Amino acid sequence: MFVDIENFKSVIAVENILTPYQKGRVTPDKKSRLPKEHITPQVCMQILKSTNNPVNIKHMLECIKHLPQAEQAKFKEIILATFTQREQPQAILDLGKELAIANGFERELDVARKIKEGDFLLSSSKLARGLMTRETQLSDKDFSSYDKLVATAMNVYFHGDGKLPEILEFPNAQIVDLSWCNMQGVRKITANEQAKICLDSTWNLGTDVEFGACKEILVSNYDKAQFERWKYPHNALTFYSYEDLEGEVDLSLFHKVDMQVLSCKDVSDMRFAEGADVHMSGVVNLPKKLDFSQCSEVVLNDCDLSNVKQIIFKNRAQMQESKLVLPKKWKGRISFKDELDDVSKSQKNTSLGGLFGKVFTKDGR
Repeated sequence: MFVDIENFKSVIAVENILTPYQKGRVTPDKKSRLPKEHITPQVCMQILKSTNNPVNIKHMLECIKHLPQAEQAKFKEIILATFTQREQPQAILDLGKELAIANGFERELDVARKIKEGDFLLSSSKLARGLMTRETQLSDKDFSSYDKLVATAMNVYFHGDGKLPEILEFPNAQIVDLSWCNMQGVRKITANEQAKICLDSTWNLGTDVEFGACKEILVSNYDKAQFERWKYPHNALTFYSYEDLEGEVDLSLFHKVDMQVLSCKDVSDMRFAEGADVHMSGVVNLPKKLDFSQCSEVVLNDCDLSNVKQIIFKNRAQMQESKLVLPKKWKGRISFKDELDDVSKSQKNTSLGGLFGKVFTKDGR
């Protein structure tokens, strides 16, 4: 049985209702308290219709627990309603289980405490509502009346300017597409550890958004300061872009970089992460220096390298696998980090002060 909050009351207001059963009423002279009264199912129902504050709920269940066991049996429906379409913290669940075991309805409690599709109440000091849905397509929907959304589908798609709640949960998702969404007010996103979360061209994404564990977060709007402040899982960020970049582009936070058909005309420097996979396709106006020496994989499909003066690869194998095609009459140089390191070691071993490194021509020699 689901009991909704009909007349929300503050924590103090509910505690005042519980006082006769939890502490005892104050005597007329206000110098002591009368013996504690036995709480009733009617009083508990009044509390459930007033709040889902964990402080109040815990005290209500404790009042039931302190009754003689013969009286506790009358509270079975109240205890089940405390968990039906209501989130409760572990301490309250433990207390509910203790009462259910003592009175022989543990299995019924296990069924009741599983949130089902539809509206539910959050454990909160305020009136906070959640929605659980199995729908896959959630575009342009207004969730302004909810504080939390739990979408249980394998693939979930949002698009448009619909209002999203503070908390988004995707327990079963493999793909969560939040492209072109207004993220105003979203504070937390959690998903299955195998999920890919796409944030392509979202706006109003706060710097304090907390991300739970997931396989990958894909972003396309470059804002390094924002990414640095995110609480994202290690090595889970992928950057892809179809829009032109400018300034110092530090992509060292991303374990994958995918750039397609864009201009880097105003990019002064570009940095990549240790072990990153970098894929560029149709990129033009690349900066004068490209250093891929720390990258795990590099692919350069149909990229215009005419403005580039220096390319540093990790080794010759990386260059050969990169699909590199240099312009005719290209006068830049290609370096290989492993060979430069060998030269540096040789300098130290032989004390040759006149050798400053190798310069490689178009063919890498």
